[in-house]
Amino acid sequence: MNIHKDSSDRDHSKSFIKDAADRVLINIGGIKHECYISTIKNFPDTRLFWIAETALKLKESDSSEFFFDRHSGCFENILNYCRTGKLHCPNDVCGSLFEEELQFWGIDELMMEPCCWGGYTQHRDARQNLKMFDENNDDADYHKKYSVGRKYSETSFQKYRPKIWALLERPFSSRYAQVVAFLSMMVIITSITTFCMQTVPRLFKYRVLFEHLEYCYCCIFTIEFFVRLACCPSYIAFFCSSLTYIDIISTLQFYIVFFAKVHALDFLFVFRLIRIFRLFRFFKQLTGMQIIVQTLKASMNELMLLLLLVMIPMVIFSTLIYYAEKNANVNLLTSIPDYFWWAIVTMTTVGYGDMVPNSINAKIVGAMCACTGLLIVALPVSVIGSNFAFYYSYAQARMKLPSKAKKVTLTVDKNLTPRYCRDTSIRSKRFANRMLNNKGAPGINEPLFRPSLKSDASLNEKKSSIGTDL
Repeated sequence: MNIHKDSSDRDHSKSFIKDAADRVLINIGGIKHECYISTIKNFPDTRLFWIAETALKLKESDSSEFFFDRHSGCFENILNYCRTGKLHCPNDVCGSLFEEELQFWGIDELMMEPCCWGGYTQHRDARQNLKMFDENNDDADYHKKYSVGRKYSETSFQKYRPKIWALLERPFSSRYAQVVAFLSMMVIITSITTFCMQTVPRLFKYRVLFEHLEYCYCCIFTIEFFVRLACCPSYIAFFCSSLTYIDIISTLQFYIVFFAKVHALDFLFVFRLIRIFRLFRFFKQLTGMQIIVQTLKASMNELMLLLLLVMIPMVIFSTLIYYAEKNANVNLLTSIPDYFWWAIVTMTTVGYGDMVPNSINAKIVGAMCACTGLLIVALPVSVIGSNFAFYYSYAQARMKLPSKAKKVTLTVDKNLTPRYCRDTSIRSKRFANRMLNNKGAPGINEPLFRPSLKSDASLNEKKSSIGTDL
């Protein structure tokens, strides 16, 4: 009886030692995780695979643990991925942090489950959108950014070039810039008002006054253009801007008409209306205008879809009402393209009333056209509205962000840090390229390795007790 009991105890002790030898202890930020070596060995080209290979070499010797100063919560999901084969993103961790952890451990982010992919990639959209709102707010380094590599003599003009550029291009950089922006806006608005008032018959007697005012406007715009050209930090960036060509076209037409003095070129006067787009130089600094621009860019696919969805029913209902009116001997219009105007006005629920269906069949077609327009126009507009709310929320978040202080450079003794912490490019380069070293193992640095005294003592006690029993 005792012999059978002793043999069962020996078998249980041997199985315990074997089971303990097949396990590995990983310490992540002070929280210990224990798993089977076979669990993490099934994922080659990862840091966990290196741990498994190292643990197998040490399984016949003392038990040991592997320490990493990383995020323990993210590692739980990574370890569960090794156990279950399904990668999930934790809800209480930002996606950018989890992305860094995946790169550190060598796990492909494309293995993410569809249920977590949207939340995981949300930080990328947020980063891109916040960066968009920062582009026009970095006034201090704008001139320095585009003038790198350009050497100027230390003249008085070169010293004031950045300040003059800020006065003209950055209306919110200083109070003087705000005054210059206000005066420039008033000149633009006054020139547009003068252009419109010239067409009023009662004001034809002031034609000479309007011409003199036009000379003043063109002189101001010309001087402003050449000052911008002389003070711009980069000629390439200056001529790549659409606002530059707006300035050129709106001013060049005046000189063409002035020197040519040909009445056939009077149609060029319409290009004066382009001056109103000069206001976008100031509006682009406003958060509201940035939201509208980004909303239109993000909704470009929906706008193209809206155009397509309007064109198809336009042709269909124009054809139907043409034949409906033709069969009723009501020939208000002579062709199907003539009814395109009626179809667009009806689908957009404008209804000018200049063309109305007369026959019963045509009225039925008109009712169907109006109902179809409600459905077609409403759906893309709702998507555009949601995009506007989306960018508006990011704009509000950007405005509430505190100004970031300068980063503090920390000096750390490299002798006190493990080798894997010294190589800052290991996360993005080695694991991204999946490069292997000469031994065929993943090209990674060894983690901080230390023996676990507690586990050593427990195993030594078990071994000594078994040896005594034997």
